[in-house]
Amino acid sequence: MLIIRADAHGGPEVLQPVQVPDPKPAAGQVLVDLAWSGVLSLDALMRRGALPPGFTVDFPWTPGRGGAGVVTAVGSETDVEWLGRRVLVDAPGSYAEQMVATADRLVPVPDDVDLASAMALLHDGGTAIGLWETAIEEPAEPQVVVVTPAAGGAGNVLLQLAHQRGHTVVAIVGGPAKADFAAGLGADRVLDHTEVDWLDRLAAARPTMIFDGVGGHGAERLISTLRPGGSYLNYGNAAGDFAGDLAQNAAQEGIRVIGGEILSQLAAGGRRDRQLRILQLAADGDVTAWIGGSFALADAAAAHRALADRTIVGKALLDCS
Repeated sequence: MLIIRADAHGGPEVLQPVQVPDPKPAAGQVLVDLAWSGVLSLDALMRRGALPPGFTVDFPWTPGRGGAGVVTAVGSETDVEWLGRRVLVDAPGSYAEQMVATADRLVPVPDDVDLASAMALLHDGGTAIGLWETAIEEPAEPQVVVVTPAAGGAGNVLLQLAHQRGHTVVAIVGGPAKADFAAGLGADRVLDHTEVDWLDRLAAARPTMIFDGVGGHGAERLISTLRPGGSYLNYGNAAGDFAGDLAQNAAQEGIRVIGGEILSQLAAGGRRDRQLRILQLAADGDVTAWIGGSFALADAAAAHRALADRTIVGKALLDCS
């Protein structure tokens, strides 16, 4: 089978297609023929050697944190009912045509959800539900919810959740294509951060809740636009970590700050439940998976370049079939 392998940290060029023997499921495992693998910012960080806490890379290394496909074989001591089922595999090493995994890493895909959409929602969708439930206790008073970057994987799901629950949504994006995308998802107001006056217009919207997947020094400017008693949640640091004293300073102004450690907390429990719930929302038509680009498995390096260039609107996938 074909896999993508890296033998050292580096740029996208270290991701090389390699033929290896087909895997066989051991006791308690299943074999999944993959149709799709997700492409995550985390994959790029690990490729570069910018490892988040708790993550390691052993070479030779196959990237990927999950795939979507069909169970084609089961090992001994594995329920044969898995055979033929469409599943998500929540496990590392998914830049491949096939994966073996234990049954507890499988997430059944509802009949009304195609595999590509399910793959697009596996990580970002489940994370978005966890972020939402951490920040906003339902039923909630109407909020003015800001999402940035609203065209990102988790961001576009957060936008949809806020809109579907009747809140006013302010989407922050970069460029006309992403602005049109966010408006199509139901954003009440779209602000382009490449325009000079976007921050003034954000302050005029008087937000009560900000979901920030960018971080960096811009976090302080975002927080300054919140109403007294508002909340700021940082779920990603595309622009780097924000200042360590930011939370303390904001608390003095009556602002609640939830830092990037929330992702570790979400990973510690309830992950599969959130994945099942986001898939059911998709099956019910309440959330839509937006796939901004698909690449052949052998072109994984091109997918990473597109991710770095921020040219993808929505989710990037690898076609493993």
